[in-house]
Amino acid sequence: MEKNKTKNLNEVKDEVKDEVKDEVKDTGTVALGIYAKSSTTYNDNVNASNPMPARLREVFHSYRIKRYSLLKTARKYLLNHAREVNAKTEELHKISRTINCKHAFAYEADCVKVDFNSKNAYYTGLQTCGSVWNCPVCSARITEVRRKEIAKAVEETYKLEYQAVMITFTFPHNNKMPLKETLRKQAEALKFFRSGNIWTCFKTKIKFLGLIRALEVTHGHNGWHPHTHELWFIDPKTKEKSFKAFILKRWIECLKKANLLSEDPSKAELEAVTKRSVDVKMNCKASDYLAKNDSAKNWGIDRELSKSANKGKAKGLHAFEFLAEDTPKNQKLYIEFVNAMKGKSQLFWSPRLKNLLKIDEISDADIAENEDEEEKLHENKVYFTQEFWDLILEKDYRAQILNRLESAENVSEEFWKIIKFLSD
Repeated sequence: MEKNKTKNLNEVKDEVKDEVKDEVKDTGTVALGIYAKSSTTYNDNVNASNPMPARLREVFHSYRIKRYSLLKTARKYLLNHAREVNAKTEELHKISRTINCKHAFAYEADCVKVDFNSKNAYYTGLQTCGSVWNCPVCSARITEVRRKEIAKAVEETYKLEYQAVMITFTFPHNNKMPLKETLRKQAEALKFFRSGNIWTCFKTKIKFLGLIRALEVTHGHNGWHPHTHELWFIDPKTKEKSFKAFILKRWIECLKKANLLSEDPSKAELEAVTKRSVDVKMNCKASDYLAKNDSAKNWGIDRELSKSANKGKAKGLHAFEFLAEDTPKNQKLYIEFVNAMKGKSQLFWSPRLKNLLKIDEISDADIAENEDEEEKLHENKVYFTQEFWDLILEKDYRAQILNRLESAENVSEEFWKIIKFLSD
């Protein structure tokens, strides 16, 4: 095994062609581990496929390929930006950790491994950015976990005999408003909304338990469109009409204070804000909130089958969609988005709410790093050395390898087919 590691890539390629041909011909199978850090005793008879329905698996695989393709474009945009600002190589992580996400080896790693749990195959030994905003791969993982947390929170809320109310807050905007400044004003308006005696008295009246707020940003004809979707947990006896009236009136006042609405709006402006700036749904279920908050580009696996390819177009594009069509305009928009969203959380929970609703604290970075929360199917791993990982990157084949190993009836044979493909 160590002997193989010292050979150059051309020698390895020649060996692959001969060994695959001979072993498959003679035995119908091959052993894993020839290109690993050390030999392994992988059980060739173990089937790595999992019980996910075939159609759902097919959709999951196609979206995984798309995510990795988008991540490749994101890396290109970020590297271009780094060159524009004359960033040094050692400073690339300050531009964005997404540059090396699922691309470069992790610190002290000497190979990339593929592990299997009861659901998926996944890489270890690679750098991971953990960015829900910048990275379509990490975002998929994080969103899936956050969805489960929210669903559990709503379930626990009703056990406590509270109701969940869904509120969407938005505001007027135009295509001349930079995203960073727009987000600052939005944050001001939200801060004004939840301050002062009026808010304190209102919270007491509705027995306000807490909230979960999700920030979403899209871009359309009228420019950047930040908005929040909030779940409030309140008294089930709250009167709907007076509740909605209070929220709308107060939000309009806060928009004026934050300079997102003129002090003396025209009749048309006021009508538009009254009609569109607040949306309230009483007695909300988790599925209501998740559907409302689930941008088609956040890739929640439990919604993959129901998503339309055109979903969201009329309401604006999510930042990941800037990566789908490689143009100078999209690169500029993506970089503006990345810079503006630095340090911002996608989800905010009221203090102590997670503890009250029995939700564990876990960071986005930890979620993205740890994909083995499900029980591993195998202790042994598939390995790729740096030379072969470079070939995988060159062929843009990261997602396809995981897909192939997940679907394989015999992981060992599939591994060798992959090695042969990379070597040709």
